[in-house]
Amino acid sequence: AQQPAAATAVAVAAGDVRLATLLALAGAGARAQLSGCVQSQLDVWEANDMLGHVAPDRLLVYRLLAGQVDAVRVRLSLDWRRYLALHMWFAAPPVASPADAVHMYQMSAQADRTAPRPLPIYMDERTGGSGCHMRSGYSPSATDLHYELLCLWAAQERAARAGGDGRGAMLAGVDVEGIAALLQAASHSPNPLDASLTWHVMSVLTALRVLPDPGADQSGDGGAAEGSGDTGTAGVSELLLRCQLDLMAQLLLLGGMCEWAVYVALGLPSTPSQPHLRSAAVAELLASSVPEWHGDVAKEAFLTQRL
Repeated sequence: AQQPAAATAVAVAAGDVRLATLLALAGAGARAQLSGCVQSQLDVWEANDMLGHVAPDRLLVYRLLAGQVDAVRVRLSLDWRRYLALHMWFAAPPVASPADAVHMYQMSAQADRTAPRPLPIYMDERTGGSGCHMRSGYSPSATDLHYELLCLWAAQERAARAGGDGRGAMLAGVDVEGIAALLQAASHSPNPLDASLTWHVMSVLTALRVLPDPGADQSGDGGAAEGSGDTGTAGVSELLLRCQLDLMAQLLLLGGMCEWAVYVALGLPSTPSQPHLRSAAVAELLASSVPEWHGDVAKEAFLTQRL
């Protein structure tokens, strides 16, 4: 977390009262005026060829206060979370939305390939991850679940500020690739068969109407889908269906959890193209797992009374 008070105390202990004053201002809500003043000072030093007379680490502090986040990134060996935080604390205006900081991070990452990628925490050795993807051959393009959630929220926030319903505006140009990255197991786990968390995330986002209902008619009137928005929404619905099927498969592979597989199957969509998908899946699960639930009082009660 940002700790301006601790940084100010360190500067005071070092006898640098001027820097301590600047650090105190950085934590007091005067960042907009402060960054401009510090940048002006840096420009004066550079114009007079004086930057070489300032201690390198101290100069980096001045650059950070001026909003030059990339100047300190390499020195601090930041992961993507801290890099994004610096954009929010020092580069974005004080009144800016966190969505603006997310956008600034995305632009920086696209412009500079050396910028920290939003790796899942188990992949990022800088945050204590084991880097197991290097040994297992796991997807090198995987991105962190938290990052994808931030991007999804930021897209809605920007769409809402542009006018109208943020959700509707976002779904008009659905980022299928982004949602696919969000709903892949690699975003949170080194186990490619772990679909539990992505299913929970999908369920919450669908209930909040952030993602489209997987059972919604994509064409609006039963006809062919028209426009890129319909195509994108249909693509998202396919991802949601795959997420549900993956969790069902995981529960069956674990064994002894057929009743929970049926629970997940009850959430499968019934669409015009597959009107009996849910009932067929439930019937197939019950028939294939008869030896598991037949005679088990608890499982039978769950299937007949709770579901």
